[in-house]
Amino acid sequence: MRISAIAIVVALFLWPAAVFGQSPELTDAFGSYEELYDQRRYHEALPFAEKALELGIREFGANHLHVGAFLNNLALVHAGLGHYADAELFHKRALTVNEHALGPGHLNIATSLDSLASLYQDQGRYAEAEPLYERALEIWEKALGPDHPDVALGLNNLAGLYDDQKCVSPLIRTKTSSRCQRQFEYGR
Repeated sequence: MRISAIAIVVALFLWPAAVFGQSPELTDAFGSYEELYDQRRYHEALPFAEKALELGIREFGANHLHVGAFLNNLALVHAGLGHYADAELFHKRALTVNEHALGPGHLNIATSLDSLASLYQDQGRYAEAEPLYERALEIWEKALGPDHPDVALGLNNLAGLYDDQKCVSPLIRTKTSSRCQRQFEYGR
């Protein structure tokens, strides 16, 4: 579920801005990847994601924001295939490219961090996932304010991590207590 939501966010960041006005070959590769990925046909989507990355590097340069998005797309395909080591590699490369292109506090960085954290969570690597979810949440809160839906999504992902570990969420005691109390009072 988390990966599907992330794929949609990445697609929104990427299309059509990244490929508008670029080669038809890149547009076709990305379109084919997107269609097959959305259908969960990961084996078939993989070569198109690889082709889009290759063309993206050629057309934009290796450290361009759009290449970061293509790397993230390739990571999502590998995660869908269960190739977690490859997915991690591509998520980390995407994060590096995005931080270089945008700086460490940009909203796209939060999305990259959330994607990598989700991958770690799916593998039971909770200690590695938690600081990434927390950093993503900090970026979203700073950029969007505490009541934005993306902040709620980040809180939900972090709470899901704690739930997977069957522990009492520190979020209940700290980050969400006043927010939840307000929602409870208004919801009556």
